[in-house]
Amino acid sequence: MDKKDYINSKLYYYRAAEEVKLAKQYERDITRNLKRLCKKYKGKLQGLNYKIKDTDKVMLKLKLKGEKYELRDILRYTIVFPTYKYTRGVYDIFIDLMNDELYKTKHKWVKQQWCVGDMYQGINTSWEFKKSFVFELQFHTEESFIAKTTGDLHKIYDQYNHNKCDHIFIGNEDYIKGDCRKNRDTMIQLEDEIPVPPELNNDKCGYDIEEWYKILKIPSKLKSSKKKQTKRRPKKKRKPKTKKKKSTKSKK
Repeated sequence: MDKKDYINSKLYYYRAAEEVKLAKQYERDITRNLKRLCKKYKGKLQGLNYKIKDTDKVMLKLKLKGEKYELRDILRYTIVFPTYKYTRGVYDIFIDLMNDELYKTKHKWVKQQWCVGDMYQGINTSWEFKKSFVFELQFHTEESFIAKTTGDLHKIYDQYNHNKCDHIFIGNEDYIKGDCRKNRDTMIQLEDEIPVPPELNNDKCGYDIEEWYKILKIPSKLKSSKKKQTKRRPKKKRKPKTKKKKSTKSKK
């Protein structure tokens, strides 16, 4: 390791240590509130023993992504609902957080991945707490949580991101020759095995979460003051999520 690399490693580690220290400072209040919301809406808060990322792992991520990378997953949570209760449960917690002045999210921080071809099933959100610290909150069904933690889908998804496949045009020779095409095809096949919450099937899979009251057929819970602050982005047409009929699948 030359002098420049040594200095950079020190800087990465210093920033990582500071970020982890900040996570520990805010963790108790955030955890307490999420536990309260889960109790209120019958969700399960999973993986609390691993909610704070190790300093060395944070440093490695900075080395991979660059010194100026916006870290949002040092403190991370996962809330799980049964498939048939998922849509309402996620909507209730998401809107409660939006209505809370201590929390703030952005459209670009909400990755709603229940449409076919997303290569990953579930929802990944980030929230700013007290205008000082950003943490990650994922929403999963029981099946998508199992796929994320013990199945091949999450491992392949990480490899896909590590190879920066999202930044390569899908028709590019590098995309086709490398593992990107192979990984993408495998992930689409695996995601098709995960049941989609019934309200999010077909053309509803791309709805923004704050609009789920429309598909749930309930009044909006979002405060009027928050509606005015929410900037709408142009809607993109999403490919409907279609499930293969079980009768057409061969048993292994």
